Amino acid sequence: MRNELNLWVAGGDMRQAKLAELLAADGHTVHAYALERLGALDGVEMEESLEGAALADCVVLPLPAAGEGSLLNAPLSGRKHPLALVLDALRPGQVICAGMVGPQTAALAADHNDMPRVFAKRWAKNDMPVGAAVTSGVVASCVCVLGVLIEMASPDSSLFWSFFALNLVMLLLSYLPVFPAFLKLRREDAKTPRPFRVPGSDTALKWIAYVPMVLILVSIVFTAVPLSLDKQTLSTYLPITIGSVLAILLGELLIAGRARRKTM
Repeated sequence: MRNELNLWVAGGDMRQAKLAELLAADGHTVHAYALERLGALDGVEMEESLEGAALADCVVLPLPAAGEGSLLNAPLSGRKHPLALVLDALRPGQVICAGMVGPQTAALAADHNDMPRVFAKRWAKNDMPVGAAVTSGVVASCVCVLGVLIEMASPDSSLFWSFFALNLVMLLLSYLPVFPAFLKLRREDAKTPRPFRVPGSDTALKWIAYVPMVLILVSIVFTAVPLSLDKQTLSTYLPITIGSVLAILLGELLIAGRARRKTM
């Protein structure tokens, strides 16, 4: 299989290490940085420096991205890695994936042109980053104002709440695969060291996984499926149902297109 992408995995715990190995097994060229305490990883090029990281198609930072202070979260490294130096090694506009990016990390990334400049804004009195909070507040306020305007323009319209319910359905759907994936990993890859391990027998783990799955499915049914065929119910629920189906179909088409390009 030919190498698809040039990827760098920097810092993090066993989740990052396992991700690097899975990406390498999928045929990508993978470099790992700040994971040296683990030794060699299958199919992964272990790096001592970030030289060449600027050429990566994507750089994957840990979850959370920042550790103590402004350091890269790198518990499996024997050195301290200032996040600013990591970002300095990357090119402006480079694709970076990171988890739990707080305001300080977002501002730091914006300072290095890795995020929109609005996230770099700081409070003049104490240099506290406020760009992310202000942006979130503006977007939330715009959504609230939009809802009021829709109600004023068409008091009988439920468009805003249908859109809100559609977002809720898609959020709930995104959680569904997590539980069977957990059971599959425990069944097929139980011996791999992980930072967290849920205790319990197979029966207990199935209860832990299936109960929230059922609750999520019930919530989706009551939110997106019309349980009556009268005109009012259909006008309320059908936009949500159709929107959910179209969103799922679009996602599957994008996945199929990506798989087709990989085999070419």
